[in-house]
Amino acid sequence: MTIVDLLGTADGLDLSDRAQIERDLEILRQQHRALVFSRFDTEVALALGLYVRELAAERGLSVAVDIHGFGGQLFFSRMEGTSPNNENWLRRKRNVVRMYQRSSYEVGRDFALDGTSFEILEGLPLSDYAAVGGCVPIQVQGAGIVGDIGVSGLPDRDDHNLAVEALIAFLD
Repeated sequence: MTIVDLLGTADGLDLSDRAQIERDLEILRQQHRALVFSRFDTEVALALGLYVRELAAERGLSVAVDIHGFGGQLFFSRMEGTSPNNENWLRRKRNVVRMYQRSSYEVGRDFALDGTSFEILEGLPLSDYAAVGGCVPIQVQGAGIVGDIGVSGLPDRDDHNLAVEALIAFLD
């Protein structure tokens, strides 16, 4: 049993439907509140990054995984079938997490609820920011957000789910 729900797959969903966006945001906010580590360090980052790769490989998926602390990169891996473009997506998603202190997917869904787009309302360059799924803050109890985990290579909702699934497995 998981401590939080994952978002369902996008198959058959109307992701522009207001009721669906509200359901998504409820789950995303629950995830943000629940995904808090008691401690996080370089060893946890390494194990977490390798776990994401293992999950992806078991499922026949190809992803790039990036874990950053505020001091810099702690883990990076790009599986066969990804490209340097995935690294750029990871950087852009991470910039959104750093600015809003929430998952990149939650930020994007918030703007969708308002009927606008992140790009139009914020006026930030698309070359540096992507409010799409795949980057999730790493939080530590008593310290707040200390970094982030990013996944790129799948549809954005699936990128988000893979990152959250891994975080759930590593909470103590």
